[in-house]
Amino acid sequence: MKIFYLVIINCFLLISLVSAADEYSIKPENQKYHFECWENFNIDVEGNTVVINHYGANGSLVEISENGDLFIDREKVKTDRQSRELLQDYNQMMRTLISSAEKIGFEAAKIGGKGAELGLEAVSGILTVMCTDLEMDDLEDKLDKKAKKLEREAYKLEARAKELEEQAEELEVVHDNLKNRIDELDELEWF
Repeated sequence: MKIFYLVIINCFLLISLVSAADEYSIKPENQKYHFECWENFNIDVEGNTVVINHYGANGSLVEISENGDLFIDREKVKTDRQSRELLQDYNQMMRTLISSAEKIGFEAAKIGGKGAELGLEAVSGILTVMCTDLEMDDLEDKLDKKAKKLEREAYKLEARAKELEEQAEELEVVHDNLKNRIDELDELEWF
């Protein structure tokens, strides 16, 4: 009878965990990205346009289209061919970076969920050891194998995060080049 209750409790905890994970998961139908960067600054991707919004005392809006059009406060800024190419690169790099960051965040949440599930399995395993013939060494071996697999997944994710960091550094170089080439961007203290 004790095992029956342990199974029921385990099922309840796992259902709660899955429900919570689903509640906060990233849904594929939500393709519009929104990131609060600081208390007065955010980045949105709307379709193929990157929108950078600074809403402080000197708030302004910068929009960079996929084809390199630049708008500041909804007014088109004239740019030369090289600047347009940089704007195109910036748009593509920003959208790729944001999409990759979202995927890594989702994978991290999945790994976290698996870690919580492993913790629940450990708790229920200890109760099972207390109530059955299962040996603690057997439980430890089983949990250790699962923990090592989870650790390998986390290391792979960490490597992907390092790549993301390198992409962000490349984006920063393009950002600085844009600021140096386009006076209207340079005049924005926050950009």
